[in-house]
Amino acid sequence: MYNETKVPVRIINSSWGGSSIEAWMSEDALQEFPKKLRERDIYNSDEYKVLMNKPGGMMSRFWNLSLYKGDEGLHAPVKWYEPELDDSDWEEVNMFSYQLGTKNGYPVSGSHWFRQDIRLTAEQADKDAILRLGCMVNADSVYVNGVFSEYSDWHV
Repeated sequence: MYNETKVPVRIINSSWGGSSIEAWMSEDALQEFPKKLRERDIYNSDEYKVLMNKPGGMMSRFWNLSLYKGDEGLHAPVKWYEPELDDSDWEEVNMFSYQLGTKNGYPVSGSHWFRQDIRLTAEQADKDAILRLGCMVNADSVYVNGVFSEYSDWHV
């Protein structure tokens, strides 16, 4: 676009769902929009932030508790992350399918468990490795050989 118009183009990647463009703009850029500046002052108030974050935090705690209680993988006699789990009757899935995590075309909320066997040669197993999965929608937990990692990038 720049090559054709000679006008610098900036692209903003707003990866935080639900955030408005004004949140990413400078005060100078908002001068033409006094109402947006007043709203910004309200939203910047510490008291307002505490008030607005309280229900979200409560809902998040309720959701996480409900998710934990209903997660069969964490409550089964053999936990689904344990290496000795027999997963031979689990469905094989394509991790890159747009259908994954849906039922009848609608997203399924909750826990989704995936297992992957990776076979290494003795030479490979003797070296450091990094497993990068990224964040799967809201959060993920990674276990390698039954050991929980607190990081998405798992160093073995």
